[in-house]
Amino acid sequence: MTDDWGTQQGTFVSKKILDEFFVPRYKKIFDAIHARGWHVILHSCGRVNAFVPTFIELGVDVLNMQQPQDYGLVDFGEQFRGKVCFLATVDIQSTMPRGIEEKVREEARLLVEHWSTPAGGMIAFDYGDWPALGVQPEMPRIMFDEFAKLMNFWVGQGV
Repeated sequence: MTDDWGTQQGTFVSKKILDEFFVPRYKKIFDAIHARGWHVILHSCGRVNAFVPTFIELGVDVLNMQQPQDYGLVDFGEQFRGKVCFLATVDIQSTMPRGIEEKVREEARLLVEHWSTPAGGMIAFDYGDWPALGVQPEMPRIMFDEFAKLMNFWVGQGV
C-alpha cells in the first residue's frame, strides 16, 4: 500500500476521519491480504506518528518509512520497534540529499540501534530514484556500506 498520510508536520486528516472512514476499509483490505498468507506493507512519508498505533492494530506488518528525521528517529523507534517491522532508509529529504558521509553513516547507525531489535524488525532498502532527489551517486553506497557493517549490531549486546 502506498498511501502517504502526512506532511512534515503531521497527518493530512484527523484521527477521527482515519478511524471513521479509513479504518473499516483498511481492515477489510488487510484481512484479505493476510488471508492469502501475505504481509501488509504500508508506505507513508510525513509525520504519521499518531496513526502508527492504529496501523499496527489493523495488522500492518511492515511500515515503509523514508523520512526518519520527521518522525523523531530515536523516540519513534523506542515507541514502535518490536511492534512492527520497518522498511527504512536514511532520510530521503534531509540527510541523503545533503551528502555528508558521516551524517549518512550516523543516521544508519541510529536506525539500526533504535528501530531494530535483537530479533530483527528492520529492513534497509534502496529508494530507487536517488537522482530525482538530488542525491550524490556515492551516498546510497555509503548508506548500504554502513548498514552492512551493522548487520551483527545486536550480537554480544547482552540483550
